[in-house]
Amino acid sequence: MTDRWSIRLAGAVDQAALDALRADLDLAPRGRLGDDYDELFGRGDTEIDGRPIRLSLWRDETMTDVTWRIAVESDSTLSDQEANAIAARVDAAARRAGTLFVASMFHRPPPEGDTQ
Repeated sequence: MTDRWSIRLAGAVDQAALDALRADLDLAPRGRLGDDYDELFGRGDTEIDGRPIRLSLWRDETMTDVTWRIAVESDSTLSDQEANAIAARVDAAARRAGTLFVASMFHRPPPEGDTQ
């Protein structure tokens, strides 16, 4: 089973903020900010309480809005305390980037077909 959370970011993202956020969270850079078709902007592995966690930085676009989020995935269930610790780490990195902060966090349902 994969435990999945989504951390929604608020604020403006320019190249300097994107670079700072990726560096602070140790995300391998992906995507180009000026390319409207790019959605994945970074991916990396970290850990919490000795368990591996994968972080991915995504840009979601609609016709009228652009939002940013960090997808959090773990092979085991995260406690609320562990999820909040990851959100705090992301919020600190976002604030250090200068233009971002965590707006919300929610638990995502397991992928279809994941029955464990």
